[in-house]
Amino acid sequence: AAVLAPVRSSARLQYAQFLLQTGKAEEANKFLVETTAKAPDFFPAWIQQAEIAFGQRRFDDAVAHLNRVLSRHSFSPEAMILMSRVRLAQGDTAKAITVLESATNQFPQAPQMHFQLGLAYAAADDLPKATASFTQALTLAPNLVQASLALAEVEMRQGNVRVAVSSLQKLIQQQPNLADAQMLLAQAFRSQGNLEEALKLLRNVDTAQTSNPLPAFQIGTVLLQLGRKAEARQALTRALTLAPGYVPALEQLIAIDIADKNLPAAQTRLDAELAKAPKAAALHALQARLALAR
Repeated sequence: AAVLAPVRSSARLQYAQFLLQTGKAEEANKFLVETTAKAPDFFPAWIQQAEIAFGQRRFDDAVAHLNRVLSRHSFSPEAMILMSRVRLAQGDTAKAITVLESATNQFPQAPQMHFQLGLAYAAADDLPKATASFTQALTLAPNLVQASLALAEVEMRQGNVRVAVSSLQKLIQQQPNLADAQMLLAQAFRSQGNLEEALKLLRNVDTAQTSNPLPAFQIGTVLLQLGRKAEARQALTRALTLAPGYVPALEQLIAIDIADKNLPAAQTRLDAELAKAPKAAALHALQARLALAR
């Protein structure tokens, strides 16, 4: 039905989205190429093509598609936000900021624009401007969780840990199951030396997200700080089991083995990972470190 729909029909966009959601990105892209060939001024299809290119890390193609839209329709908020994300992925924060400063001037009441601009400022290490942008986003949309988390992180980067702790605790009171807030608050507690509270939060997330290696890894690193090596080894081993080849966990486990002068165990652990990824540069760096420990 979508193929028979008018070329500028939303049914075509919905069909392309369905193909994407079912893992058929190439088929979706081909369908959109055919659509824009018949209707070159159907800008939503170009934006969708740009989204696919962005997801596939074809950044130049994404920029070309978006420029086609913005050259004819410079007030497209979707195109401007996506262009800023592409520029940030390319590491070109200056161009991302230029796009978003223009966007916030055109759409001053759009909280998502201020949020994206805050991300660009944060990527450029302009933390005062990032703080102002996230604050403006929250003024316009007090329940914009992403902006609350980003603002707390920027406050921490500026050394305002107590401010970040207070805002994150309020956010968790409102949304007790918000894992990202708990992880960030745990990070803030660690920076304050409040390791037991950090550990409690990380265990909460680990219980809720049993397939996520990051909480287990963080638990392991906190336990190491507390001097509880045996428990740390268990947590780090679990992280590596959940995500084979997860170098941060492997690195910590090998460091424990080296500290215990158990080099055979470290080598066995590393050999198992090298067998899975023999060309991984990070694993060969660990091999060199292990050789120096002998």
